[in-house]
Amino acid sequence: MTSLTKIRNFIKEKFSIYELSGAFGDWGILVPFIIGYISIVKINPAGIFLCLGLTNIYLGIIYDLPLPVQPQKSIGTVAISQKWTPEKVISTGFGTGIIWIILAKIKILNKISDKMPKVVIRGIQLGLALVLG
Repeated sequence: MTSLTKIRNFIKEKFSIYELSGAFGDWGILVPFIIGYISIVKINPAGIFLCLGLTNIYLGIIYDLPLPVQPQKSIGTVAISQKWTPEKVISTGFGTGIIWIILAKIKILNKISDKMPKVVIRGIQLGLALVLG
């Protein structure tokens, strides 16, 4: 089955108005971070949109999942508030991606998420919100 056939089958079987609204919901969260990356961190807009687009296409075709925004929000919050260099943002994103791939391959993510108390997750979210604010 070719990639083009996979895309056609995906559009026929999976695409709905709910998928479209979910995609816009994710972008509504991600766009302010992209604006911060471009205006404060000085990342090249063409590079950021190209990488996000290719990642979305890859995840959609291969894994049938949307792009997870949560790790990007954490990195974005710290990068924008501390005015990181573009190189630091890119290397942090790349390193985070490698770590997630390794954790997924060794199937430890479910064990970690089962043992992580919700209060810890909410505390991290609150701390990042305060830093960005």
